[in-house]
Amino acid sequence: MDENLIKAFLAIAGAIIGAIIAALTNAYAANQKIKEIEIGYRFKLRDGYLENARKMSEQVYLPINILLTNLSMAYDKLRLRINFDDNTVPVGSQNAFLAASREYLREIDQLLSRGADAYLTTDLDQRLQYLNSFLRESATAEKTIKKIIFETGSDSTFLPIPATKFVHQTTSKTLSRFGVSKMSLTVPGLPIRFGYAEETLAAPFQSREFEQRFQKDVSALKSLIKEVVLGTRAIS
Repeated sequence: MDENLIKAFLAIAGAIIGAIIAALTNAYAANQKIKEIEIGYRFKLRDGYLENARKMSEQVYLPINILLTNLSMAYDKLRLRINFDDNTVPVGSQNAFLAASREYLREIDQLLSRGADAYLTTDLDQRLQYLNSFLRESATAEKTIKKIIFETGSDSTFLPIPATKFVHQTTSKTLSRFGVSKMSLTVPGLPIRFGYAEETLAAPFQSREFEQRFQKDVSALKSLIKEVVLGTRAIS
């Protein structure tokens, strides 16, 4: 082949490759810029969202925080009287916390019935509903009730596996007795993932399950309240 023809071919190929690389680079840079703008916009919306919520601190957020503090203090008193080894507690102590729990729910319900939930952040509203439901169900619980969730799926576009979810309620012992309440597994060499999670729906006041769920929920709620009132989320 003629040497000049080869040089011309290489020059054209180089120009084409260079143009492709430049186009890909520009496209990547444009996508990154769009992502930066989207992230900035979301942060701006969130800041405005929290600022509007912050204006209701005294009417909504601080009253909820006070109710949570009083309830937490009532549980601390109960906890001192619990024998976790055999799951027993004096009846008087249990009744005192039951009364405190009902008082908390009554005042929270009154607050929400006046439209306070319209000013709650989505995360806080959801967490508050979870705690309130847990307290109501636990008030008469004789056994721990858990929700077990099994999930399977695939992240591969070449071997798509439909996502499936199986939800089951049980009073039997679960993986949490081994310190496992949530996990995700993948099969080596295969684009398959398995997920497991469990949630305590109700538990007797004197149980470890109640202690763990109650303290976790109250801590999360107080952190979300601080995020609104102080403008930052507390570090846990």
